[in-house]
Amino acid sequence: MFGERPGSLLPFGQHKGYALGVVAELLAGVLSGGGTIQPDNPRGGVATNNLFAVLLNPEFDLGLNWERAEVEAFID
Repeated sequence: MFGERPGSLLPFGQHKGYALGVVAELLAGVLSGGGTIQPDNPRGGVATNNLFAVLLNPEFDLGLNWERAEVEAFID
C-alpha cells in the first residue's frame, strides 16, 4: 500500500479476485460518491478509502414462505 504506487493492492484469487476488486471499487467509488481509481481522479500521492455499506435488517420479513425453505435447503 505504501510502495511505488500508493494505495494499490495486487488482486488475489486470479480472475475471481480481480472481479471482486472491480465490484468493490465500483461500489465504494461510485455509489459512495468518492470516485474510483482512474486517471481523471488525482489522489495527490495519498491512498483514498471510500466506503459503501449495505445494511440489512435480519428481522424484516417479506412474508414469503420460500425464504426459510431456501435457507434450509442451501445449508443441507
